[in-house]
Amino acid sequence: MSASKCSEASVLDCRPAPVFRALACDGRRGVVAGADASGGCWTWDAATGGAVRIVRESGGAAVEALAFAPDGSVLAAGDRSGVVTLYREGGLGGTSLSESAGALLSLAWSDKGTRLASGSDDGELAVWDTHTGARLGSVDTAARSTGFGRAVRAIAWQPGEECIAVCTQAGAVQLWDPDTSTLLRTLRESGSWGAVAFSPRGELLAAGGLDGVVRLYDLGLGGRPTPQELRGHGDAVQALAFSADGTRLATAGRDRSIRIWSTPVGTLRATCTGLGGWIGAVAFSLDGSRVLGADADAVAGVWEADSGRSISRVRRADPEGAAPVVSCPSAGSPRAWEREAARHDWPTIRCGCPRGARHVPGSFATLLAARTESEAKGTGLLNDVEVQSMLFEAAVPVTSMTIAALGEEGLPLPVRRRLLYLLLILVSGESHHTEADLGRPDLDVECQEAARAAIPLLHAELAREGTSGTTSDLASEILEVLGDDSGT
Repeated sequence: MSASKCSEASVLDCRPAPVFRALACDGRRGVVAGADASGGCWTWDAATGGAVRIVRESGGAAVEALAFAPDGSVLAAGDRSGVVTLYREGGLGGTSLSESAGALLSLAWSDKGTRLASGSDDGELAVWDTHTGARLGSVDTAARSTGFGRAVRAIAWQPGEECIAVCTQAGAVQLWDPDTSTLLRTLRESGSWGAVAFSPRGELLAAGGLDGVVRLYDLGLGGRPTPQELRGHGDAVQALAFSADGTRLATAGRDRSIRIWSTPVGTLRATCTGLGGWIGAVAFSLDGSRVLGADADAVAGVWEADSGRSISRVRRADPEGAAPVVSCPSAGSPRAWEREAARHDWPTIRCGCPRGARHVPGSFATLLAARTESEAKGTGLLNDVEVQSMLFEAAVPVTSMTIAALGEEGLPLPVRRRLLYLLLILVSGESHHTEADLGRPDLDVECQEAARAAIPLLHAELAREGTSGTTSDLASEILEVLGDDSGT
């Protein structure tokens, strides 16, 4: 298997796949940090997947924000209990700063690494001394807002430490003076934001929207009165990073792509793909030749910054003491659907959830193990390989796996019914718009072509003695979609 493939792709991983809620990339050292809902946090090598260390044990409050210090020697973690903890390289444990009132959602270091800013769900912007742990000041960025609009979703510290950019859930993009706690400027009053970043000299500010648009503000003298809009992402932008020389901007998000733009002109230079989950962190290497990113499934990728060519793609290695990856359970030889599943590199395949499709074989195995109607409904892949009949890349291999499973003898009726319903959704849906943007506009046609192998099985379902009317109806509907009306 080539270096661009995930090392565990040949094994069907049936353990639940954690969703990494917070991610950070250190382009200087090629290291990625990630934290999941259990409160655990890890760092690992983006090129090899090898674990650097367990930063924080599971069992505490979920970490919602991570940020590396400018030199990469310290990792800051902010959690839902309002605690900021600094983990220093080579040190044991971490240093906790004073608690904030609300859950921490965003973090940003000053360029000298002496101060850290945090944003919380109650609208507070706080500044900390990273050496003493002292709280230097705070601002209520949403004093006139109420409810959901108070949250500070993204922050960035301007080089030179002159101001902090804040993106609020209410839609504002603001510049605040961290020393006087005064509002300097409001760049935008509406919108929904996922990320914000300053260029190295501080003259450009990029704000990534949940609408997939990146807005580039020129803050220098004679700057543009309105932002330049960079359009290309099909879904929310969740991470931004400028190259060290400021000539390029990397943007990444839920459409599973990283896009490289020339700045300040805003032309698209390259698109990097190959991760199956939502991309939550991105960074350039120090020399700007490479870009690295990480997704919610703990898979990290490295690409050439100029061409978008994939260099490596690996998943975080299991920390010491973790349970080994095991194959999906089956007695004796692999079942037909397992052989079909083993043909695919699941961590690189896109599905409708943040983590990508690595979990799909395990979810499918759980579905086949169901014995009741409620169990079958609770373990299906609907709203995962598809969302509201919009198909993701995983729909095609799942179609083939479903056909292989339907050919097995002795399937419980609830499982057979659920498989037929899943197959009907897959053949009658259409490509999600993000899939069309990434070159898969005809996933429905691909699913239909794969499903034609099931036509004899569907006719057998119609002829099955004593079969439930529901399964007969489902089989008939699938045949109609496939253009086969010989059984009607």
